[in-house]
Amino acid sequence: TVRQCENSFYVVTVRAFRDRHYEYKGLHKQWGKNLATAVKKKDDLNEVKRRNNLIVIYDSLQLAYKCILNSFYGYVIRRGSRWHRMEMRGIVCTTGSTIIKRTRELVEEIGRPLKFDTSSFFEAFLKGTIFEECYNHVGTIADYCLDILYSHAKDILDKELFELISKRTTMSRMLSDYEEQKST
Repeated sequence: TVRQCENSFYVVTVRAFRDRHYEYKGLHKQWGKNLATAVKKKDDLNEVKRRNNLIVIYDSLQLAYKCILNSFYGYVIRRGSRWHRMEMRGIVCTTGSTIIKRTRELVEEIGRPLKFDTSSFFEAFLKGTIFEECYNHVGTIADYCLDILYSHAKDILDKELFELISKRTTMSRMLSDYEEQKST
């Protein structure tokens, strides 16, 4: 069984990092709008610079917290770690992989990528206090993703669909550096 949810230190710590990540992500978005307003109003150049600096700070902070949050998952699957659980790795990776494979199949039919990742499934485990609750929360996310795929997104708002298909990710290396890796 997956025991992370029974260890309050682990759960509280991961939740705190997750919440802080979302806080900084929201502030980054808010200050982006504030900057656009300042530019539109032709505010003082110093004010525009200040707002731009805040955008950079909040973007850096939200990325740092995202990296730390993702490292918790990496730590959990590392042999020798205090909370090592291969079941956690298996659940997160299998669930995420299944969704990503089905997404790829649908993308090949439709031609537009949708942004789903294993992080959202990993974070869902934190919402449960016992094993069954963890699965139920992950199942809710999986059902949502699959509903979008199977219904060809006809049951969601256009705005929500555009958010899913317009998210971009960037790679830190050239595509040719990944040639030897297999894709799922």
